[in-house]
Amino acid sequence: MSLRTLVEKYALDTHRTKSAWVVAALFVIVFGFIGWSTGGPTYRGEIRPLVVGGVQNSAGILVVLTTLALGHGVVAGARESGSLRVLLAYPHSRREVVLGAFLGRVGPLLAAISAGLLAAPIAYSLRTGQLPGAKYLTLVGFVLLWTVFCTALAVGISALASTGRRAIGAAFGVFLGFLFVWDWLPTEIVRRTYPPEQQRPRPEWAQLWANLDPVTAYQRGTSMLSYPPEGPLAVYETLPFFAAVLAVWAVVPMALALWWFPRTDL
Repeated sequence: MSLRTLVEKYALDTHRTKSAWVVAALFVIVFGFIGWSTGGPTYRGEIRPLVVGGVQNSAGILVVLTTLALGHGVVAGARESGSLRVLLAYPHSRREVVLGAFLGRVGPLLAAISAGLLAAPIAYSLRTGQLPGAKYLTLVGFVLLWTVFCTALAVGISALASTGRRAIGAAFGVFLGFLFVWDWLPTEIVRRTYPPEQQRPRPEWAQLWANLDPVTAYQRGTSMLSYPPEGPLAVYETLPFFAAVLAVWAVVPMALALWWFPRTDL
């Protein structure tokens, strides 16, 4: 009952501040516009599938911004203001606070983003008179997994940071690390340890490493829906692998937060 109470509290916070409604309106407008514009004929008179219309790119950016906005201060902000001590005066454990904060944020965010993901095919169908292909459902799955990961990262870092500013700074730092440092490490190792004639194509271990970060998994997984590759693929280049990477990374920040937060000094 204690965890359920916390989940309801954090979910109602987004309702009281209207933040979930703002996020839902944002995604409905943006994705609805993308669906409508994608349904327009090309200069050849062809109708493009919805999965190439840019939903994945817009979601990749907007989900990061909205989850950080709603999640970075959920624990760190309460800790900074002192309200976390009041909350812990009730029969709630610290782990329940972190888990309740995550579940109470991810639910409204998933609902808001799902509204946008529904608006896109509706607008697309109204303009083209046809439904989007089955690949769009796979795209929806990737966007929702991306949302869960980004929310877990925001809430997890919020539980590890002492202030809201440090939490959002650390979260952006993690994303920048995935974007620029993750793939740079194996590239440098290959450059320094392999002779030039063996550096291209990169060794298989380096290719596997490059696909193990969540940002790359989301980008490559969704791009495969728009531009299917030709020829056989390695296991680490397939859609199920990219989905599994996102699912695992969604667990990592929360696992760290649940382990470390009970040990912190408030």
